[in-house]
Amino acid sequence: MISRTLTLTAVAASCLLGCATDDLDTTNRGGEAVAIVPIELRPELDREGRPIPGTLDIDTSEGRLDVTSLMPERPREFRSWDELNEWLVAQLNAEIIEGEDGVRRAQLSIIASPAVRYDAQRDELVDVDDVAEAVVGGTFGYVLVDGALVCTSRTAACAREQSIAPEASGLRHHLPNARRMAMNGFEIEGATWITHMFFYHNVGSETRQVQGGFQVFTSPCGFFQWCTTTTGTNSLATSLIAFRQGGSIFNFQGSAAKSNVRSIRIDKIEWGPPSWGSQGPGLPPSGIIASTTGVCARHHGGTTNAVVDFQTSDGVHPAGGC
Repeated sequence: MISRTLTLTAVAASCLLGCATDDLDTTNRGGEAVAIVPIELRPELDREGRPIPGTLDIDTSEGRLDVTSLMPERPREFRSWDELNEWLVAQLNAEIIEGEDGVRRAQLSIIASPAVRYDAQRDELVDVDDVAEAVVGGTFGYVLVDGALVCTSRTAACAREQSIAPEASGLRHHLPNARRMAMNGFEIEGATWITHMFFYHNVGSETRQVQGGFQVFTSPCGFFQWCTTTTGTNSLATSLIAFRQGGSIFNFQGSAAKSNVRSIRIDKIEWGPPSWGSQGPGLPPSGIIASTTGVCARHHGGTTNAVVDFQTSDGVHPAGGC
């Protein structure tokens, strides 16, 4: 199993990242039941094995799927942005970046597969697609900072109220931001997104298996215990290149690949006060994630008898296209 961290660079990129899937463990997991236990939140490691600040690799292997214990029972409350930043550093290994406007914001690069949580009303485990959003905002999708509601989820009800309207000018991408493709009974779905809210920014891509390949079955297996049984095999990969200012300037890139998972996604996230500060929205936003206006992504999936590969994109069309 390998993964690649999202990295920032000042060097321009002329083509989309390739999705490397070599050396992946694609052993057929033939029907062995494994108890579902809490997931592991761990940082990416450098070549010397040292933790990399601002990174998170969410490990869902060997039954590490349950995020319930990490989710808040009520909205989290913080007395200030500094307190929220400290919590994000301690709990998620976020990195604090000071922008050109002098404001400190938390940033995080994430590689993750889907997890599950216990739903008491339904008395069953339900899927959690975005683990980071679940840990920070729970089922509510927001936190309170100095008494103010701060939306922390792309899909929560508060997202519409706190979203920043996209730029009216500029060419949209010619590629869709979500697409499916199948071959020999193996099908994957790819999605790409750019989310800009007042306090939360998220740029990412995901490759998800739809059918064939690797299968997961969840069922009760004891007193207050759940187990997962997996069969089959796959390899999934996703990568992206992000741009800003109408796609004329390269912003950052990232890629990730894993085997025997239902999906693989990469997110680049920023939490913090509004990016334009007190000088108004006429100025360019501060922060590399907040300033992203376009993204090109590639999605790759393979199994024993099929390989699928395609691209998606979102935002304003970069120079030269995807």
